Amino acid sequence: MHKGTLVAQVWGQDFYEMTASDDTVPFGVEIRLEDTYLGNRPYSTVAGEFDVFRGESDDFSEAVHLDQFTIPFKEGATVSVIDFEALPGKVYHYWLASPATPEQPNPVPFLNDTGYWNDALPGSMQRGPGSIEASNGISDEVVEITWLPAPGSPVAYEISRHSASFLERTVIGTVSGSISSFSDDSGAIAKGSVPWEDDTDWGCLYWVQAIYADGSRSGFGFPDRGYRSRWRVEGVRAERIDHSAAVRISWQNLPDFYHPLPSVYTGGRFQVFRAPGEDPTAFSYLGAGYVWASHGDIEFIDETAEVGKTYFYWVRFACYQSGAEWVGLIPGSWSDAVSLDAFPVGPPNGLTASSSETRGIHLRWDPVVGAVGFDLYRKLATSSLSSWELVDSVEAPDTNFFDAGVGPGRWEYRVESVSADGFHTPPSLPVLGERLHPPPPQTFAASDGDFADFVRLTWTATEDVDGFFLRTQGGTEIAEIPAIPGTTSYTFDDPAPVAGESVTYFINSYHLVPRATGPPLRVLGNSLSDQGHRLRLPPLPGPEAVNARNVADPMGGIMVEWSPVADAEGYQIFVGSQKIGEVVEGPFIWQGGYEGQLHAFTVRAWRENGGAGEAGTAVSVRKAAPVEDFSIEVFGATGRIDLRWESASGLNFDFEIFRSITPEFRDAVSIGTTDKNFFQDATAPPTIQHWYWVASRFNGESLLVTGPWTATRPFSPPSQVSATERKSFDHVELAWANAIGASSYRIYRAETADFGSASLVAAGSFPAGNGQSMWRDSNALPGVSYYYWVSAIDATYG
Repeated sequence: MHKGTLVAQVWGQDFYEMTASDDTVPFGVEIRLEDTYLGNRPYSTVAGEFDVFRGESDDFSEAVHLDQFTIPFKEGATVSVIDFEALPGKVYHYWLASPATPEQPNPVPFLNDTGYWNDALPGSMQRGPGSIEASNGISDEVVEITWLPAPGSPVAYEISRHSASFLERTVIGTVSGSISSFSDDSGAIAKGSVPWEDDTDWGCLYWVQAIYADGSRSGFGFPDRGYRSRWRVEGVRAERIDHSAAVRISWQNLPDFYHPLPSVYTGGRFQVFRAPGEDPTAFSYLGAGYVWASHGDIEFIDETAEVGKTYFYWVRFACYQSGAEWVGLIPGSWSDAVSLDAFPVGPPNGLTASSSETRGIHLRWDPVVGAVGFDLYRKLATSSLSSWELVDSVEAPDTNFFDAGVGPGRWEYRVESVSADGFHTPPSLPVLGERLHPPPPQTFAASDGDFADFVRLTWTATEDVDGFFLRTQGGTEIAEIPAIPGTTSYTFDDPAPVAGESVTYFINSYHLVPRATGPPLRVLGNSLSDQGHRLRLPPLPGPEAVNARNVADPMGGIMVEWSPVADAEGYQIFVGSQKIGEVVEGPFIWQGGYEGQLHAFTVRAWRENGGAGEAGTAVSVRKAAPVEDFSIEVFGATGRIDLRWESASGLNFDFEIFRSITPEFRDAVSIGTTDKNFFQDATAPPTIQHWYWVASRFNGESLLVTGPWTATRPFSPPSQVSATERKSFDHVELAWANAIGASSYRIYRAETADFGSASLVAAGSFPAGNGQSMWRDSNALPGVSYYYWVSAIDATYG
């Protein structure tokens, strides 16, 4: 059936008939839509969705929405909905209307009918049974139906059921009015291989109606759906775990218990119940857990069972689908009876553990009649993650054990008795024990500069240790000293420290704890510490008679020689501040350097304790060409500094000139190079003292730097100053030749030749071209003689 405008045309052909009746259902009003057209349809796809409305009058505008039809693509189709909210004895009007659409926002009614619910006698009908409940898969044999008694004194209850389509109700039994339950052994079974595959016809709808002595009947109680399970938990077994008080309950997992879609995780929740052997019906809830899709057996451990009793166990299962609620219960099965006979021997009593020993923990307990041995377990008491581990086994009649393989700390112990047939009793009550750390040495001292070659460590200790561990403050291990039986005083010499430097030493006593595999564990006690240092010897004297000279070919280079220094362990040779070698004894030959460079050599005597001694020096030239006869000429008129020098001839040298405003060469900068014996510096700022160095260079490499020499460049004043009277222009014109290095000028004027009476009349730059400057004094008075002065100003220094 089409929506929109096609709907009216379809309904205009009278293809369907709508009825509302209480005759077809025992509770409420059924609104049914039946196919009544038997000819060929003008439309091949007569299907769609329609809304059902209900009103208490024939005015559609006052009706309320009740439900919705879905018309299938099928001739002769019949669909219906049931109005369970209809009250007995009232008349209702029902309409079928097309759903709202964007084109038609208001519902349009097409068919209507009148129906009422008048089940039983109007005005005298009794309310039916309440709280009807039908079991959902609890059993694979029957559906259990229960209810609350109806009002009055019914003599019987009639139970009926409907299929999922609600079109057919069948009476399935009658029970006495004193009974409020019924078992349906022919009820529907869930159809799917797993519960969630059956979402349309899952079980039956069960009704219960009371029957009274006068033949009248009550209304129907509100129905409930129920079904028989397709599955049952199978293979429930209960067995005692060894001879303990624990019982293992296991069962088979459901076959093919998985969802066909891999994206849907399936599983379930199992519940375990227990009943005493003397009354299997008095079962109680024991525990539950979850299991996901898997195969094989599942188990649950009952640790609350009591010795000497017999139990039955019952297990049921609830299916679960990821992202959904529980979708069904799987009925359970009972296990066979399991008896927990009395133990052949009892658990140990009176267990104690020591807490004051350093070598281990001593355990003691009372004898047990019939026991052939005992198993001892321990775990760390200060960690919640620690688990019980078997320490050792002891044969009876021994009832004590010394645990030497435990580390320092607090430990928890328990003991189990063992019978001749291998039965292990439940463990004894746990007890706490503690192993103390090894005792520290009684005294500890480090020598304080008493020895030049080492620091001596001494200590005294008790005999209850296995050895001593020595280290420095930085964690460096120095030595591990085993304890010597019968010895309490110990000495150790440490040669490692640098002479004169203080070192903090630590000492720990230790015990060796045996382990099942590998070397024993070293357990340290508390530490003692002290500071000490080696005696630092005074520096050695510097070598005497240090000499450096060129070595003849073919060896080449410069040989440095010196007189030996007593107690020296070696000699260090430097050129400037760079160390070029170290030898045990002289002489030393150096083949470095450049042709024509002057080298200054330093030799230091050295030993490990005391460091390097004083230095002896010597100077040697390897075919050097130093700058000689250096002279500086300052030319005030030209504003430059000329540098001249003499050097050895016959070698391919050039020179690099450095300048600084301090006497330190490290502050100097290169200002130029030349292959001549002179250099002109016209860039030095005037009136500032400068220092100069000249470096001899060979193939572009500086070999020898000589200097410094100092000079100050003067600041030359303006020259060719002239003052001309221009009467026709009423001013005085000043002109002058520019001063070298000047950036601006100041002009002073006075009426006398005394500069002290002059005043500033102009300042700035007055270019006139061709190295000249010019300024006009327009403020000069006629007939007055003036004197002018021109001062040059440097941009950098003013």
